[in-house]
Amino acid sequence: MSKQLERVHFQSGKVGIIAFSHFLHDIYPAFLPVMLPLLIDKIGFSLTMAGMLPIFLRFPTLFNPIIGNFADRFPMRYVVIFTPAITAIAMSMTGLAESYFVLALLLTVAGFSSALYHLPTPVMIKRAAGSRLGTGMSFYMTGGELARSAGPLVIMLGLEIWPMEETYKLMFFGVAISASLYYLIRRDSIKNKMSKEKAKSGGILATIKKLKLFYLYLIGFVFTKVMLVIASTFFLPVYFTDQGNSLWFAGAGLSILQLSGAAGALTSGTLSDKIGRKNVLLIISISAPIVLVLFAFSSGWIVFPLLVVLGLLVFSVNPVLLAMVQEAEEEYPTAANSIFMTSNFVLSSLCALMFGFIGDMISLQTAYLITAGIALTGVPLVFAIVRHSGRIPQQNQ
Repeated sequence: MSKQLERVHFQSGKVGIIAFSHFLHDIYPAFLPVMLPLLIDKIGFSLTMAGMLPIFLRFPTLFNPIIGNFADRFPMRYVVIFTPAITAIAMSMTGLAESYFVLALLLTVAGFSSALYHLPTPVMIKRAAGSRLGTGMSFYMTGGELARSAGPLVIMLGLEIWPMEETYKLMFFGVAISASLYYLIRRDSIKNKMSKEKAKSGGILATIKKLKLFYLYLIGFVFTKVMLVIASTFFLPVYFTDQGNSLWFAGAGLSILQLSGAAGALTSGTLSDKIGRKNVLLIISISAPIVLVLFAFSSGWIVFPLLVVLGLLVFSVNPVLLAMVQEAEEEYPTAANSIFMTSNFVLSSLCALMFGFIGDMISLQTAYLITAGIALTGVPLVFAIVRHSGRIPQQNQ
């Protein structure tokens, strides 16, 4: 671990502000899975076309390496401040969409806003967390996971109060959030920490060249992890409603999964600081596919305890991987993060399309079983990632 990180104490206030902003921002993209059954009925499109929707939401992350080259040369704290409002406006208007094209356009706008938000914030966490990087990433990811738990409940409440076409009224909370963040972050010394990174952005090619094998195996592992996430989140409401359950049952299941995921994200990074990144990833890679298979063969209320365990496992991965990425590349932290985030979001889009296609051609239950098989291939990739991780300290392996 770098000497710079060892000198910096864990700054809980700054980590808390960033994690809180992560929570507020990510509530709005979490509307989509609950809205999906209603949008399918309103507009009329197949599961394969539904699987394409995350592509529109996530393809803007293809520009992350370009943004990463320039991110630290500009006051990116203002990006963190204003993107919650932009994301909230775009996602809250999806209920107004009268065509698949308009829906795709709104998701693309939200995708660009989300991509801009998620690029600088992990680097801000790194500067504020000091030597307790895993703990800092756990707090950061917990904010996102809590948002994905709260988001379905927020949109479900909105649908109880208004028709789907009037859920655009929820956007005003996002605007208020950005106004609040303006005062929270503008007055905080985080902005000075970020400015010190200006000279270290723009290292995409150097980073890839130095750690090409690390990123190759990392992307392979991310693919296995993303398949689990897509199966257990994006298509979960559709899976439940296809089985004859109510939309409230589906929304409750998704919220329970995401809430347990927040607990997993909160503990995994800290746990990896103590027992090692590799050990945590191995536990998750072996256990999560088994639980997914059990879920696929279950029905009724028994699925809820399985969703709790599945959430604890599936969402524990990202804090550990983010910590490994930041430790492996200390010279160009923003560039390293842009590579990881781009692969994560792009693979999420492709996996959603793949899962939806399998669901159309065979069945959603079969898609879950295939996903479990794919996820098991992540076990040998864990060893490869650690072997080629370069600068990761021995105690974290």
